[in-house]
Amino acid sequence: MPILATSTVVTVVVGLALQDTLGNLFSGLALHAEQPFRLGDWVLVDGIEGLVVHVGWRSVHLRTFSDDIVALPNAVVARARVQNYDHPCG
Repeated sequence: MPILATSTVVTVVVGLALQDTLGNLFSGLALHAEQPFRLGDWVLVDGIEGLVVHVGWRSVHLRTFSDDIVALPNAVVARARVQNYDHPCG
């Protein structure tokens, strides 16, 4: 019985620890399938405007007007309103 309780606790801890990572991974899969933007597109995501310089499984990187790189987790991008200035119809 103690082994079952221990394995249950470990499973819960691992599940909670991976929650954000798995959320970003599945959001990344959805973004890759839907493709609301591509590399080189100028977009507005979650109030941040910039050039898409990286689209990965965990995050999207935008280069802003001030030449900063902003990394947005895919889960944030998947929930946000995305405005693509280069391909407005998707």
